Amino acid sequence: MSVVWSDEEIGLLEALRPVCNTREIQTVFQHINLERSMEAISKKGRQLGITFKDFGIPAMAGLSEDSKVAIQAVLEQRERSFAIMEPPVDLTAGQKSAQTAKLRDLSNQILSSLKEVRNEIPRTSSVSVKRKDTEKESLVVCFSDNHFGRIIKDDDGETIYNFQIAAERVAKTPELLIEMLTKEQRNNIDEVIVLMVGDHVDGEGVFPAQEMLLEDHVAEQCKRCVRAFWLAIKAFRKIFPMVRVITCRGNHGRGGVSPDSNWDVVLYQQLELLIDLEGDPNLTIKNKYGEFNTVDVRGWKGMIRHKAPQQSSTAAGAIKFAGWQGIHNWDFFVFGHFHNWGVMNWCGKPIIKNGSAMGADDYSETLAVSDGPVQVAFTVSEDHAVKAMYPVYY
Repeated sequence: MSVVWSDEEIGLLEALRPVCNTREIQTVFQHINLERSMEAISKKGRQLGITFKDFGIPAMAGLSEDSKVAIQAVLEQRERSFAIMEPPVDLTAGQKSAQTAKLRDLSNQILSSLKEVRNEIPRTSSVSVKRKDTEKESLVVCFSDNHFGRIIKDDDGETIYNFQIAAERVAKTPELLIEMLTKEQRNNIDEVIVLMVGDHVDGEGVFPAQEMLLEDHVAEQCKRCVRAFWLAIKAFRKIFPMVRVITCRGNHGRGGVSPDSNWDVVLYQQLELLIDLEGDPNLTIKNKYGEFNTVDVRGWKGMIRHKAPQQSSTAAGAIKFAGWQGIHNWDFFVFGHFHNWGVMNWCGKPIIKNGSAMGADDYSETLAVSDGPVQVAFTVSEDHAVKAMYPVYY
C-alpha cells in the first residue's frame, strides 16, 4: 500500500469525512479497491483538517461513478441499521435475537463516531479543581442503577417505574436535597460532586427475555437518560458555584463483546460533549470509561466502582477493599449494583453502598433485600471524608 495518497483518495476523503465515520469511509475505499486502514484514514483526516461533524449525505460532485455506487451502498446499509431502531411488533424469538445483534453492531458504530467527535473538540472538561476554602464543604451526590428503559409493575398491574418516572426522579434530586439542607448548610457548600456509578441505561440482551421488561430499545433509553442527567446537572450548577461529574460504567449498559461497547459509556461521552460545549469552567467531568474512577474532594481521595463486596467485614470482602486501598489509597469508597443502600467501613474508612432509583424489583428480591427508590448524598469537609449522610427517597 502506497504511503502517498492519490488525488482520488484525497478527494474521496474530503467528501466523506464530514458526514461518514471511519468504518464507512474504509468500506467505500474497499469497494473501489483502495486499501487504507482505519488508522490511516483518521490520521490523514487530521492532517487535512477535515473532521467528522454528523451523519449526512456526502457531496458527490466530481466523484467517479464507481465511487458514487460505493457510497450509495454504504448509505443504504446505514439506513437499514438505523431502521432497526424502530422496534417491530410481534417479533419471534429468532427475529428478536437478530435485531439485538444488529443493534449491538450499531452501538459500536455510534460509540466509534462519538469518540471521533470527542477527539476533535478541545478538552476543557477534565480539569482538576482543588477547593481552597477550608471552611466550606462539598456535597457528593451518588447516582446509580437508574435503569432507564425498565418497566416495573406492582401486584395489581399498575406501572410504578418507567421512562417518565425515572426522569422525574433524577430531575427531583437537586430539589429534594435542597429541602433536606438548612439555609446555613446550603450556604456552606461551594461545590457539588456528582458520582455516576453505572447502570443508568438498562441495556438489551443482558439476561434472557430482558426485552419483555423494556419500554423501548437501548438507543432511546440512552437518549432519555442523557436528557434527564443533563437537566439535573444544570440544575445543580444553577444552585451551587461549582459542579464536577465523575463516572464509571456499570454492567447493564454493555452492548457487545468489547467492554468499551457500553451504553453507560455513550451516556458519559454525550454528557462530556455537552459540558465541553457549555464552556463553563466551573462545570467539569472526569470520564475514565472503565470499571472504576477516583476523585479528590477537599484533599480526601474517593474511589467509585459499580460493583464491590456487600460486606467489608467478611474475609473475602476485607481482602478486596484492602487490595483496592493498597493500589489506590482511597479515603472513601462508593459503589452500587445491589439496589439497596447502606454504610460500612474498612479500617475506619467509610464505604457507601448506593441504592437504586427503581426501588425493589425481582433482582433485589433474589438478594433477599427490599428498599424504596433511593439515592445517597453526603457532605465532605476538610476534617471528615464523610461528614453527614442524606438518603434521598423518591
